[in-house]
Amino acid sequence: MKNILNIIALICITLIISCSSDDKTVESHLSDKKSIDKLILTPNLNTTINTIINAVIDEDNKTISVILPASADVSNLSPTIEISEKSTVNPNSETAINLLNPVTYTVTAENGTKTTYTLNTTIEPIKLTDKEILTIFYNANTNTTLNWDITTNITSWEGVTVNSEGRVTELVIANKNITTVPLEFGGLNMLEKLFIYNNKIQQLPNEFGQLTNLKILNIEKNKLGIYPVVLENLKALEALALGENQINALPASIENLSTRLVIFQLNNNELQVLPSKIGEITSLMNLNISSNKLTTLPEEIGNLKQVWTMNLSDNDLVVLPKGIENMTALEVLNLEFNQINSLPNDFGNLNKLKELYLEHNNLALLPSTFGNLSGLTHLKVNNNSITLLPTSFGELSSLEHTELQYNQLATLPLTFGNLNNVKYIDLSNNNLMTIPAEIGNLTKVSTLDLNDNQILELPSSIGKLTTLIGLYLTNNSLTNVPQEICDLALTGTNLFLDNGVSCE
Repeated sequence: MKNILNIIALICITLIISCSSDDKTVESHLSDKKSIDKLILTPNLNTTINTIINAVIDEDNKTISVILPASADVSNLSPTIEISEKSTVNPNSETAINLLNPVTYTVTAENGTKTTYTLNTTIEPIKLTDKEILTIFYNANTNTTLNWDITTNITSWEGVTVNSEGRVTELVIANKNITTVPLEFGGLNMLEKLFIYNNKIQQLPNEFGQLTNLKILNIEKNKLGIYPVVLENLKALEALALGENQINALPASIENLSTRLVIFQLNNNELQVLPSKIGEITSLMNLNISSNKLTTLPEEIGNLKQVWTMNLSDNDLVVLPKGIENMTALEVLNLEFNQINSLPNDFGNLNKLKELYLEHNNLALLPSTFGNLSGLTHLKVNNNSITLLPTSFGELSSLEHTELQYNQLATLPLTFGNLNNVKYIDLSNNNLMTIPAEIGNLTKVSTLDLNDNQILELPSSIGKLTTLIGLYLTNNSLTNVPQEICDLALTGTNLFLDNGVSCE
């Protein structure tokens, strides 16, 4: 009997194990596929769209993206969904959903495993006409003095220029009390020239970067406190004027400005430092950073080898960077009203210079290579502390206008008489006691100002300067002057002498 019971128990155990194994075999044959293969929006299910819209499915990140027209009713759309075989999705295909916020779809495989997808939407901007955009701009600036009748055609609006297709290509909106540039402004994508200076604009919207045809932008005399990084998207830009704002820093990304940029005006801001990356804007030809708070310049500024005019006046510069002598295309350099105490020894490399402004600095000497500036026509180095001019000064063979007043010159080099193209000389308010006879070689000079020195006597050779219109000799230590000089008055020279000075 005991054996029979054992046999029955063994049979039961075997049956149980067999059933369990059969269940697992059935389960292993159930599909684990659970994917969304396609999601579309059709006009027949969604009346606020007029074409089939295909979503983009990112299987790796389990995201679905769809771009909708501005006309779509985002709060009530019914996507058509295709999923993997034998799976289900929730919400179901063609179920109305609200896409104002991301929507989660859960896909369940035949074997019960699940995965989720997130559906995100982007709304296409409304495509406005240029007139509609300018109307929005006008209405956004309630206190503007713009004289626009927005009920008329924009071709009659003050400061608006359009092309043959009616698209706006140029805007002049200066001194019109503009405070706001609305985001819609970026839709003026045929705009090439924008003059919006002397207003009260504090910032530009990101959409401003959509003005991809803009070549000239003048936004001077506004209230920009931060450099608008969005300007780096304007890849057609050739001239950018940001002067007379309140910009206190430039980003390193400034190198991303247009490779076509030729003119860059940053004058009258609050800049204390220039990023080294400014040297990457190698297309520049005109650079104005005057009237800021710069104390130094990066050496990389020397990489701007196409710049022909540069204004660094009215800053706090003490020295010039070594790289500046590499800017060999320079023709006009303005360094006035700084604290510069010396010029680099290689300053003479700038041999294309025509105009050099160094007044109101702390210079005591000019480098010996100064005479290499053979193309220089205008030189202003007044109001410094210069005690001596280098001998090479006489090699400035193109010099026509020179101002050396308010220095501490005690003598002039004999080579000064080699400046045979000079027409205007101001040497007033120095410590000169004598004038070299060679000055009589300057036969083109029309103005010679020697006022306020300590001159004891003058060479008679000055009498050869028959082209003189004005000869200024007051406030010196003269008691008499050669008769040859006095005779210049007979040929039309205005002679200015102290009372009591006689002619001999």
